[in-house]
Amino acid sequence: MARNGGKGLDRIAADLGWDMGGALPALWPVLLTGSRSSMVAALATAVAAAVEAKRPARGKTPRAQTAMIERARSIAASGNALELEALLVDFRALAAESGAGVLLIVDELGKFLEHAAQGDGEDVFILQRVAEMAARSGKRPFVVLGLLHQGFHAYADRLPMASRNEWEKVAGRFEEIVFDQPLAHMAALVAGALRLDPAALPAPVRDVARQIASATAQTGWLGGGTVGAVGLDVARLYPLHPTVLPVRQWGAGKVEVFESKPMELQAGDRVQFTRNDREEGRINGLRGTVTDIDPERQQATIALTNGREQRLDLTDPRDAHLRHAYVQTAHAAQGQTAERVLIHADSRSANLVDQKMLYVALSRAKSEAIVVTDDKPRLIRAIHERAGEKQTAMEVSALEAAKTKSLGAGLG
Repeated sequence: MARNGGKGLDRIAADLGWDMGGALPALWPVLLTGSRSSMVAALATAVAAAVEAKRPARGKTPRAQTAMIERARSIAASGNALELEALLVDFRALAAESGAGVLLIVDELGKFLEHAAQGDGEDVFILQRVAEMAARSGKRPFVVLGLLHQGFHAYADRLPMASRNEWEKVAGRFEEIVFDQPLAHMAALVAGALRLDPAALPAPVRDVARQIASATAQTGWLGGGTVGAVGLDVARLYPLHPTVLPVRQWGAGKVEVFESKPMELQAGDRVQFTRNDREEGRINGLRGTVTDIDPERQQATIALTNGREQRLDLTDPRDAHLRHAYVQTAHAAQGQTAERVLIHADSRSANLVDQKMLYVALSRAKSEAIVVTDDKPRLIRAIHERAGEKQTAMEVSALEAAKTKSLGAGLG
């Protein structure tokens, strides 16, 4: 995938009707397999391995490569996200020196997302930064490919609504390519598990099963009209009804449960989209201001922060993924300012309240910032104790050692 595969690849491209051209850029591969651990550390380790693979077979390794390998290993130990971002920039520059781009493949990306959902979500925002770098990569492409078993948002379904919205914004940076497994493949797996001998079934049962499968195919449930029933030996699925599989398959990723709630709008209201809609040019988190309401047509005109204007049909469910935008998380507020800022800081929220969060929140205000908390003394103690930086095992060990040493000072 990372380089021209020769005549074999050319032949496949010709069969598919692809024009390979003669100016495809080479790509340095960075291969990463997901695990329930920090993506920052894992990605830094993968970069170190990628640079190792580019060492010359003979002679000394260039000093720049050696330094980059050591630097990547140091970042893997510290887990510093900002240093990782700088490392990726320099790694791409190193690849560009040989006229190449970078191809990052993350297999089992979902495991990183599962880990991020249990922590502070920092790894998710690393993905966002990586996606932004790829979008701006230009002539020396930076291609990012992640493999998931389910939709990105599914890994955040147990998080609070505010966190799910942030994850959805990150997902909007990627183009989702869905692999729709043919129904015949699923049927073969089920039949293999049932291990039924069709010859043991009465002929009328086999005939009825095939008739139902044919009728089901005509409804389009099997995909491709009546063609969907071709190659599907429904008799081997007995006692399952032929309509069970398509419903099971369709329901795995194409069903949403929601509750409609009334929402009052008027000109001047600030609103925010809560779902990606590429066809309409909307990204979850995109904000705007209502400029006009047409009660008769039930339409609203919104001036978006990206300079565009959209008219929403408030009777269309597609245009109903909207909420008022008077509240933001500290992550979402980065880079923005307001005349006055009201900060909600719950002293008991260990994963949300720390020095970094407070700095970001306070620095959004131009003239006034008000902190609202449940327990002022407890909040002050929490801010002093929580720096907002991740600790490595080595740092914790060093702290424990220093504590033990101080306790033993002065003892004979």
